[in-house]
Amino acid sequence: MFFNIYYLYLILFICSLLFSIILNFLLINFAKRLKRGKLKINQERWTNEHTPTLGGTAFFIIFLLAIIFLNFYSIYKGFQINSKGIIFVIFGASLSYLLGLFDDVFYLNPIIKFLIQVIISIIMIIGGISINVFDSLWINYLLTVLWIVGIMNATNLLDNMDGTAAISVIGIAGTILSICLLNNINTINVASLLIIIGTLVGFLIFNWPKAKIYMGDSGSQFLGFIIAMWGIKYIWNLDSLLPNTTYHWIVPFILIAVIYCLPILDTSITFLKRISHHRSPLLGGKDHTTHHMVYLGFTNTQVLLLMIFISILNFLVSYYFINSINQLNSFFYLGIFTYLIIIFAFLLYASFTHIEKSYHNEKN
Repeated sequence: MFFNIYYLYLILFICSLLFSIILNFLLINFAKRLKRGKLKINQERWTNEHTPTLGGTAFFIIFLLAIIFLNFYSIYKGFQINSKGIIFVIFGASLSYLLGLFDDVFYLNPIIKFLIQVIISIIMIIGGISINVFDSLWINYLLTVLWIVGIMNATNLLDNMDGTAAISVIGIAGTILSICLLNNINTINVASLLIIIGTLVGFLIFNWPKAKIYMGDSGSQFLGFIIAMWGIKYIWNLDSLLPNTTYHWIVPFILIAVIYCLPILDTSITFLKRISHHRSPLLGGKDHTTHHMVYLGFTNTQVLLLMIFISILNFLVSYYFINSINQLNSFFYLGIFTYLIIIFAFLLYASFTHIEKSYHNEKN
């Protein structure tokens, strides 16, 4: 069984990687023929070049193919599957992709986009997919809506430079996947993590600086929804990872803060900065934490390498935390808090030190 499941994982990763390379290559050439693609000069995109935003289409196609394959494989092997949950996740992922695609083409009003994200969250709750941390059902439902909407927007906002959103999602998926495998959680659901990682690695071949294709809002909205679902299943509802372990209710919040720190901190700092300067937090701009690291002297590639380094640290901290959950003391909690504060302080320093430069770039 050990060799069978890991052999399957290897095949799924290779197939998703190859499909991603082929699809993105075809989409790039298709876009060149049409000479179409979304670009907001000096607002959302770091570069002023006309680059196609079709990467999300490759994500969605591979996702659907993977879901079909995994369901047939599960039936063939006699595994129990949650058909209702799968249907609702497919529906939610499809709505998220279409929402982003519509925004790519027609520049959707932020309020309308927010309301549709709320509707997607409510649909997931109706489908039985929700956070179960508190005794109060309504508090759990409210937290679920805030989580899904927040992560969808955070992923969308982090897609502001070549490779940033892809690296962030790979880091999150890789951390959850590694923790699952190291804790002997070998299920078909875990395979979805590996498929998305393979898809994004293939996409990064074309999205690494200097990017030939962007994922677009269709990609970032879709990925935001998917990583929000992973967060609910494996982190918020921690029993999936630790079925026979008793833990404090604060533990899922700590794990979420560590594993998802890049999108959460980028969104929080960017919103804080915009509000403090009397700007709408919903409007795009070259004032994200990633942009400010470039203002500090980093190159785009160095920013991505720093994000990879932080993602590796997030995995190490999360893994040790989960596997020592019954032996933790106040010093370890203090250590995690200090770790997050250091990352937050660095990003905050970068963002506010060169704030004048970012607004100068906004005007030009």
